[in-house]
Amino acid sequence: MKGLILKDLLLVKSNIRTIIIVLFIFLITIFNDVSSITLLFPLFSIIMCLTTFSYDEYNKWDAYAITLTNNRKLVIKSKYVFTIMMLIITSLLAFIVNIIVGNINGNLNIEEITSNVLEGLFGILVFISIMYPIIYKFGIEKARIFILVICFALTFVLGYLFRNIDINMSSNSIIKFLDTYLIVIIPILSIIVLFISYLISYKFYSKKDF
Repeated sequence: MKGLILKDLLLVKSNIRTIIIVLFIFLITIFNDVSSITLLFPLFSIIMCLTTFSYDEYNKWDAYAITLTNNRKLVIKSKYVFTIMMLIITSLLAFIVNIIVGNINGNLNIEEITSNVLEGLFGILVFISIMYPIIYKFGIEKARIFILVICFALTFVLGYLFRNIDINMSSNSIIKFLDTYLIVIIPILSIIVLFISYLISYKFYSKKDF
């Protein structure tokens, strides 16, 4: 599995200069927007991970990989492990950059930064957990259409709920509970969601002919 993860890391490394330049430009643009900075780094990790899928599909890598390892489960596992590694690294970078920005602006709040990073990480993990099975079922090119549909649908549904449902956040015991135990709840939910996603992805991948 180390070799499969190293392959993806080398693919990312080949685009690292472009990624750093684009990140730097975005950081300058949104320097005072903490929430945007929090999501920026993990979102870029998703883009990098999707790039590896594109390279794999273009070069017909999977047909070669399953002959090397003779284990399709290992191929799927390596992709999820690589993705988790990238998300953890980029989330830590987002945390560090937020601390630096908070110090510069004089409004540093470690608790708020931690909460924002965890919430952003969980949201992206859920998105990946939905996205990866779709990619393994239909391929990266067709999956992009499904991803766009899901994004638009979620935007519409969430927008409708926020406009039409009045929730008193201060008196909601569920919200208070989530705020208190967020640091414990998010890792547990993330593991459950990713594991289910992994099982579905493997089911689709195991039936594919290359």
